[in-house]
Amino acid sequence: MGKIRWGRLTLGCLIGGFVFNIAVIPLNIWETEMFEAMYDTLGVSLETLTELPSGQYALLMTVWLLIGLALGGGGVVVYVAIRPRFGPGLKTALYAGVMVWFFSYALPFTMSALSLIHPVGLATHVILTHVVAMCLATAAGAWFYREE
Repeated sequence: MGKIRWGRLTLGCLIGGFVFNIAVIPLNIWETEMFEAMYDTLGVSLETLTELPSGQYALLMTVWLLIGLALGGGGVVVYVAIRPRFGPGLKTALYAGVMVWFFSYALPFTMSALSLIHPVGLATHVILTHVVAMCLATAAGAWFYREE
């Protein structure tokens, strides 16, 4: 069991976060379309619900990107943590990605669907599609991490 190479870990986290943010762009566009269709059936415009004061949109997008960076990087951190037990490689990266996805998407969106906060169809879509994005991000970031 070697020591953690912090520079490589940082690089892997940045790569993982970048890949995650890129991977969720099409997913977020499709989810926005689902929300618009849902609100149209209620006779409410999504634009009136999401109007932000001047300058707030840039802040919102910055926070959104930082959260994506943290999620993608978190998968790499978990990969580095479990690597000594499971060994290096794609399989370990996928285990780490699924673990982060489970706690960041599967559990929260299941609870929000059961609490009727989100429609079941939307929650199911988010849960099933974001596992792919999280595993891609973790695998990409893990590829850059080497202990040798």
